[in-house]
Amino acid sequence: MPPGITMVDEGIGCGSGDCWRAATVISEDGLSRPEIIRELGLQQENCRSSGWLLDWRDVCVGARENGENVTIYASWGY
Repeated sequence: MPPGITMVDEGIGCGSGDCWRAATVISEDGLSRPEIIRELGLQQENCRSSGWLLDWRDVCVGARENGENVTIYASWGY
């Protein structure tokens, strides 16, 4: 994490054809949610092939505003 941004919660889950790992982050420096997302370089979701020969799922990484916080995530879909 960049300085001033702290992870306060994390989790994993699966359902409806995909699995994900997510973390909730906050700013210790008073950054707004859009500023946190920009600081993390996650303004746009980025998806790519998982890169493994026998695993054709896409891996997507992104961030979204979640109430007072920001959730960053990585998901693997079918």
